[in-house]
Amino acid sequence: MKKETKETFVSLWLGNSESEEELENYTEFDYSCDDVTTSALIQDFDIDADEIDEDSFESVYLPESSGIISVLLRGCSYEEAVVKEFQRKIGDKLHSVYNSVILVYDYQYDRKIPASAGEKNQFQFMGCVKIHYNT
Repeated sequence: MKKETKETFVSLWLGNSESEEELENYTEFDYSCDDVTTSALIQDFDIDADEIDEDSFESVYLPESSGIISVLLRGCSYEEAVVKEFQRKIGDKLHSVYNSVILVYDYQYDRKIPASAGEKNQFQFMGCVKIHYNT
């Protein structure tokens, strides 16, 4: 059976969190009320919540910070394709170190980033790439 090649966009945010719980709280939707509250990431970066699916979020908290993109993205979904494309786009060695990774699959973030976004939450939008993967 021949494998089908698909493509999708992947948007990447890197930052620093105090704990895995803090990172989860930053990306979680709140269903405890009648009105669903979107995640802080969506609010901070002015993302239209109707454009993404909560299941397309992948977040990873690393116990040790790193400034190497291949280390930060190790073990992510479609790792080989994601790492290769982000290395091509932003390089493997970053100017800062991070311990928290947020990937949003099937989403191309292309909005002007609010000036206060990075100051408020310690996360930085690193870019968006198109990956090709086999199913």
